[in-house]
Amino acid sequence: MSTLFISRLRDAIDHDLRASDQFRTVVASIVEVNADFDPSGWSSRPTHLLLCELDGTAINSVGILPGWDEYEDALYRTADHLQDWIVDDARIGWPSCPLHGQHMLSAEYPAEANDKATWICPTSKSQWPIGELSEPGCA
Repeated sequence: MSTLFISRLRDAIDHDLRASDQFRTVVASIVEVNADFDPSGWSSRPTHLLLCELDGTAINSVGILPGWDEYEDALYRTADHLQDWIVDDARIGWPSCPLHGQHMLSAEYPAEANDKATWICPTSKSQWPIGELSEPGCA
């Protein structure tokens, strides 16, 4: 995975975290996995980890696995894993729908209307590309 690929992935996730009131102070960073990493509990050894930190304390990490070579697929998988952790462990509905505010969006790839990793409103089917939550898409 190229540095540009990893940088774009981090920036997109960081943007959508900061679009939420609950996560404005969360910092997303991606680090390369070194030889000391213990792969116990992983289906395969990740090449990079997306780390989410709040006030300098790690709150979660998502492994970016080998074979995630297509950007939109890697973006979808990373956002989907992060959403699972936030909902299951932090008990926060993320991301909230910018149109309705009362429910979460769901990550999908490929979305019906395009070939991008997309957040979709379950009510109106409005779409936002992952990494662009502040800019509503069209249904």
